[in-house]
Order: sequence, then structure tokens, then C-alpha cells
Amino acid sequence: MKTIIVSIALFILNFNQSKLYEISFELQDGSIFQMSSLFGKKVMVVICDSDFPDLKQLSFTDSAARLDKHLYSIIIVPATDLSKTDSSSGKMDNKFKDINNNNYIISKPMPVKKDTGGYQHPLLKWLTNVDENGHFDRDVESEGQIFLVDDKGILFGVHPGLTKVSVISVVLSQQINE
Repeated sequence: MKTIIVSIALFILNFNQSKLYEISFELQDGSIFQMSSLFGKKVMVVICDSDFPDLKQLSFTDSAARLDKHLYSIIIVPATDLSKTDSSSGKMDNKFKDINNNNYIISKPMPVKKDTGGYQHPLLKWLTNVDENGHFDRDVESEGQIFLVDDKGILFGVHPGLTKVSVISVVLSQQINE
């Protein structure tokens, strides 16, 4: 009986993991990114405001990426539904000129919240719905929110946007030491 339960649990985990690697989305440069290219890698997804990104958060993300490029693949998702204005004006492009964006995968600005009239960034749909990821059912609350996915494709951490950079640093350090 225990064997059957364990087998079912593993099937569910693998099913949700495989859905992650089937996701594709448009990048800021117009090309299409396939999540399957990150199979076997840890992923950090960082949400930012598409018009007015928090430069401190982006700078921290840049520093984290420089620690070890092979520790996390970092995806920046500029959120159009967190913006303080009604439309994305492309200010995101200018904000990254001072930061080494070679360390990032930068998504095209898109809605990230669940309640966006049926359209949500494909990666965020997986990250924010327990039916998709098998672990968390947590919507995007604010800019700076971070989602952490392990090298097996399992969502294991969701940190709110108001989390201090020092707290995220501790979490990443723990991952480095694993």
C-alpha cells in the first residue's frame, strides 16, 4: 500500500515538473524562450514593475547572478499589471543599461497576476497555481517577489516582494552550501 502511495506521489511531482519544461514565452528582444533549455538547473524568477523597476532589487539580483552563474538561471519578468501607469512605456529597457543583463533571461513585459482577465504570463501561471506546480497557490503580490525552482523542476520557495535583500541572501547562501 505504501508503495502505491509513493508511486502516485512521484507521478504527480513528475507530471507537474514536466509541465514546467513545456512552457515557452516571448523575451524582451522578441525571441521565444523555451523553459526546457533550463532542465536540470535551478531557476530564480524575479518580478519587477515594467515601467518603474526597483533598481535596488535589480542590483541585488545582478549581484546574486554574479556570485555563481551556474547556481541559478535568473528570469526577470517585467509585470505590466503592477505598473503605476496604465501602459508599459518601455522604461524597462533603460533601467537595464547599467546592469549586466547578460546574466539574465528577460521576459517581454506581460500581466503576472491571476486576475488579469484570463491572460497571465505562461511561467507565472505555473508558478502561482498549485494545480500547475503541485506546491504553492500564491499570486504575485508586489514587485520584487521571487520564486525559486530547484534543479528537478520543483517550486520550493516563494518570497514576497517586501522581503529584505539580506533575507534572500541568506536563502541563496543556504542553497550554495547544499
